[in-house]
Amino acid sequence: GHSHAAALADYRTWAPRIMPGGILAIHDIFPNPDDGGQAPYEIYQLALASGLFRELEPTRTLGVLERIR
Repeated sequence: GHSHAAALADYRTWAPRIMPGGILAIHDIFPNPDDGGQAPYEIYQLALASGLFRELEPTRTLGVLERIR
């Protein structure tokens, strides 16, 4: 789902299962609220702020993060 609650639940469920070197991909990343919903973007920012992931090259609206620790 694209609600904040659904996106956060997905992140909390899956992020701990990703091993170092693994990928967390989040689709529908829209930094500008006029372009789309903000829940996936907020979760993307949360993952980056955790210090567990580093940003890789996005593909259109697909954000790609690599687990670093």
